[in-house]
Amino acid sequence: MRLVNKIIAIPGCGGGMGTAAARLFASEGARLVLVARREPPLQAIAELARSDGGQAVVCTADTATEAGCTAMVEAAVREFGRLDVVYCNMGDFAYGDLETHQTSPEAWDYLIGLNLRAHFLSARAAIPQMLRQDPPGGVLIHVAASADVLREANPGYSAAKAGLIEFVRRAARQYRNRNIRVHCICPGAIGGDPPPVGPVETLPPELDRDAKSLDVAYAGLCLASDESSWTTGLVVPVEGGRRL
Repeated sequence: MRLVNKIIAIPGCGGGMGTAAARLFASEGARLVLVARREPPLQAIAELARSDGGQAVVCTADTATEAGCTAMVEAAVREFGRLDVVYCNMGDFAYGDLETHQTSPEAWDYLIGLNLRAHFLSARAAIPQMLRQDPPGGVLIHVAASADVLREANPGYSAAKAGLIEFVRRAARQYRNRNIRVHCICPGAIGGDPPPVGPVETLPPELDRDAKSLDVAYAGLCLASDESSWTTGLVVPVEGGRRL
């Protein structure tokens, strides 16, 4: 197994991609802190993760706020003693039908807040813990969006996710000599792929098929594992080559 005893926090652990990541990481031996605002969905995902062989605790917190991100880090340290990986899955593809002149300042602020600022806050809360733990270090993985998704999105969403990619590159450079790796996954259009409910599956090795939430999770598994220990600052499109 590739994540044995890795302590992984997953803020934004809801929906298809969050559930898929939690279950795949659990099946690879991770100890999970599942973070979102509502407890009942988190408890359901935690039960699935435990059935996959991992350990999981829930942390009801709003990671679009400083207090929520602090609570996430504190939960990891309280339950497991350290924090190895933060898989930042926050985001909302909202207001996609509105053009720039139709987008209110409130909608713009919401899109920037959840799709960019929340990622900054999560990293800002996690990095001090990663620097002081023994041994020091960790991995920050941020979920952005692929070029084909950004083309069709509200300008606020596109601006936020594009900004997130540059944030990852700068943070990776800042912390590369302190054993903190920072990466970005850029999923294509996953569509309505439901969260996995059966056993975690191995995906078919072909490009000409519909996307699955597990496609994104498998990219996260690679980046979170020690197999990627000499990489940082990667921006990984997971979209079946649709940008080509």
